[in-house]
Amino acid sequence: MITGEPSFYNERVDDIPLLWGICQQLKIAEVVDQCLGSHGSHQGLSNGLLAVGWLIYILTEGDHRKCAVQHWVERHRLTLEELMQCPIRPTDFTDDRLGIFLTRISPQTIWHPVEAGVWCSTLLVYERVLEQVHLDATSSYGYHTRAVDGLMQLGHSKDHRPDLPQIKLMAGARCPGGFPIASQVYSGECADDPLYRPMISQVRQIVGKPGLLYTGDCKMASAATRADIVSGGDYYLVPMPMTGGAPEQMRSWVDAVVDGNQEVRLCWGETEERGYVRLLGTGYSVERKMRVEIAKWETHFQRTPSPPFHSLQLPISTFPYTL
Repeated sequence: MITGEPSFYNERVDDIPLLWGICQQLKIAEVVDQCLGSHGSHQGLSNGLLAVGWLIYILTEGDHRKCAVQHWVERHRLTLEELMQCPIRPTDFTDDRLGIFLTRISPQTIWHPVEAGVWCSTLLVYERVLEQVHLDATSSYGYHTRAVDGLMQLGHSKDHRPDLPQIKLMAGARCPGGFPIASQVYSGECADDPLYRPMISQVRQIVGKPGLLYTGDCKMASAATRADIVSGGDYYLVPMPMTGGAPEQMRSWVDAVVDGNQEVRLCWGETEERGYVRLLGTGYSVERKMRVEIAKWETHFQRTPSPPFHSLQLPISTFPYTL
């Protein structure tokens, strides 16, 4: 016979099971354990489960601090133990343990295989042919104390806060859709231009096939970057940088149409309404041969001087061939 009042323990579930299910589909725990391994005297949760638990906390709470994770885990311990199918010790998510994990996973020799493994897992969900990759860099500032060899450094601020140190993130994403493939973190004083070639190299290692179309802004249009893309059997689509003699050349291309000295081609496009076709504009191509030390190729530029007469600064295709 049971006597006494029954005791109840209430625990908020929130979106933890949903995030856990997504992490399982991406096989994050398996990838981390495979790439990172474990120390001989390691006890408690594996590094993979530690990564998933910390990631769920960041996404749920919108907080990247290590010191608050232990208290959050304690408030959701029963839910997390049921999902992980193993007990959680009070010392599993301490600040020190998370710091050790972060130190071990942060080197590029570890992080890049983890990133590649997670990308391969997404192919089971997003089973579509990859044809285009968009590259871009961004920065994020913070109220941090600058260190001589630290990531947080002063640089050109896209957030209009040049007084605060920042970090720079370079990323490659699948297009269309914007699904991330690879990312690289740099100190805040780095310029964007030299960051494209390392990112292209990393994307090639992950994807493992040539013939991709790389798109980006005008900072990706440097001769070295385009030569690297072409020499690898890939293609690029970038705005033409308005430097040097480019502005004058572009005006002459548009003036040739306005003055009637250049024939143009009509560009038509279909709308959602069946059978209705509308005029998108008019344009023609301009070819320029370029030569650098590692490759030679031709670039075709599409100009659209339809009213009001203006130009689209987009090279539409490239044709690589070896010297």
